[in-house]
Amino acid sequence: MHEFFWFILGAFSYKILEAFIDTGRKAKFILSIKFLAFQLIGRAFEELVFVRTLGNAMADVEGVDKEKMKTLHNESEEFVHAWKKHAVRTLNTAVPPYYKNMIALKDWDQLMSVLDTYYKDKFKNGEDTNIRKS
Repeated sequence: MHEFFWFILGAFSYKILEAFIDTGRKAKFILSIKFLAFQLIGRAFEELVFVRTLGNAMADVEGVDKEKMKTLHNESEEFVHAWKKHAVRTLNTAVPPYYKNMIALKDWDQLMSVLDTYYKDKFKNGEDTNIRKS
């Protein structure tokens, strides 16, 4: 009976330790997913800004209606603003409830702040910030 008690105690201890280790692994995994998602959103935003810049450069071409370009510029401003809000909202709603507190964002500025901190830490540690090609 004495051996059975120690066996049960050992099994119980193992389950507790495994739960702590598993929680740590899940947290690390979620954080890596978080930064990859933020990087993806950031790169999509860079492409969006590049396209807008090309559109603004078209305004300097002769023969282009300045009023129409101004209207397009204003519409693109509104689109980018709405896209930022939608990206944050979609990211917040796509996360399972159990992990929401690990990824939850208030707004676009907070997302950019997290990315800035992430990149600063990566550069400080001398790590490669490029996504590796498979």
